[in-house]
Amino acid sequence: MKILKVIVGSRAHGLDTPESDTDYASVVAVPTTDVLKIGQQFKDRHNVNGSEDNVIYEIKHFLALSMKSNPTVLELFKAPAEYKHSIFGQPLLDLFPYVWSSQGAKSAALGYSRDQYNRFIKNTETRSRKYAATTIRVLYQAYQLLLTGNFNIRVVDSSIGEQLINFKNGWFSTEEFLEARNFWEEKVKSAFDSNPNKESDVNKVNEYLLWLRKENW
Repeated sequence: MKILKVIVGSRAHGLDTPESDTDYASVVAVPTTDVLKIGQQFKDRHNVNGSEDNVIYEIKHFLALSMKSNPTVLELFKAPAEYKHSIFGQPLLDLFPYVWSSQGAKSAALGYSRDQYNRFIKNTETRSRKYAATTIRVLYQAYQLLLTGNFNIRVVDSSIGEQLINFKNGWFSTEEFLEARNFWEEKVKSAFDSNPNKESDVNKVNEYLLWLRKENW
């Protein structure tokens, strides 16, 4: 059963060009009878069809990643919806305040920054542009989340929009990227210090998941 399909990537961030592909992410639920069978296991899928790229999560894994404040997964809660299941879609999106935690948001963003930096220094100029822009965007969104409890996915309209465009186009030096990365890592840490105690609500998440499993027998 398809629960949610959203637009992600550069088109969601407002950083797309006429040549940009359309990236999607979907959340689905397998029938509960399949979940209970021995040997049945749903794995996340990555489908590419022409210029359409779609990552598909099963609902349990999606919620588990959400509760780790995985920045790629949290974006699905804020991304433009292509499809929402009439019963289960909006209640899933309404879980956003309950899935993330302060410690998780900080750790996930800083870990993502380290990973993207390692990719940046090992890759070609074209790919490095992408990693630089992604690093700053994720840190900025984590800063927003920790400071306000929310974040905007369309970063082109934000205070760092011009900087991200420059990074994506390669109009920057390595020193400029490192300076921006260090700046936003410190901002994330500072925002965490101002809001260190926000916890995930596992009961609220399980309430939704059990309801869905019962209805999707």
